[in-house]
Amino acid sequence: MNQYLYLFMKKMSSSDKIPPNGKLQPLFKQLAKISKFFHMNELEVVVWSLWLDNLCWTMNNLPLDETLYVAAIQTKEFLNCSEMVKVYKDELAANQRHIMDAYESWTKDRKHEISVRVMEINQRYNDFRQVFPVLTPSLLRRLCSPAPKASTSIRLWKIF
Repeated sequence: MNQYLYLFMKKMSSSDKIPPNGKLQPLFKQLAKISKFFHMNELEVVVWSLWLDNLCWTMNNLPLDETLYVAAIQTKEFLNCSEMVKVYKDELAANQRHIMDAYESWTKDRKHEISVRVMEINQRYNDFRQVFPVLTPSLLRRLCSPAPKASTSIRLWKIF
């Protein structure tokens, strides 16, 4: 995962639209795990975040992990050829059948709602990039470094 994907997912995990039960879970870790499984690029993460905000956070009938996987599969299908997506679907069908069942049910019920405009993608991408306009090596080290240990003195970083 590159630094921008890391930062995009940090921003996704702090969205206002996340339901209260989602904020109680390690959302960033789940987003990172799923994006790694699907080998998502920046464009896919941006579209994924749009679908999560516009459609998926309102789905109360699915557990959070299934919601994230369903939106990720739909994102891959929307942006890639079916042969590429088949690999991921086969892997999920073999190891996590409940996710594929949830996906098939969700797409059947919401097929007419699944769309995204290029302007929305561009706006979200620019919003993500504006948070971190210039990523210098020193800034990246500070952003990605672990929290200080309890025994060390706490130092507050001023990022910008």
